[in-house]
Amino acid sequence: MPVVGDLESARTELAGVFTGNLCLVPASHSIYDWATAQNALLDLMNDTDNGISLIASGGDRPIDLHMLLLSEELYRKLQAIGIELIAPRPSIFPVG
Repeated sequence: MPVVGDLESARTELAGVFTGNLCLVPASHSIYDWATAQNALLDLMNDTDNGISLIASGGDRPIDLHMLLLSEELYRKLQAIGIELIAPRPSIFPVG
């Protein structure tokens, strides 16, 4: 189970709820953070004006977000979601 923060405090807290072995690993963000970001990205993907073609995620890595072009408008939307959770992968790059 990914844990944001102190592993030992989490282990102590969870031991009162779960019996048996617990596998806790340090994580940069919670499962809730990842799920919230992914759902928000799916909403953006449904708007074809954003040019998003693929969302891929897994583990404690940024969500790969494939798009035609990363415009300033789309970048602002990604910032609102949590840009640290996203790895933009545009197909077209500006020249210069």
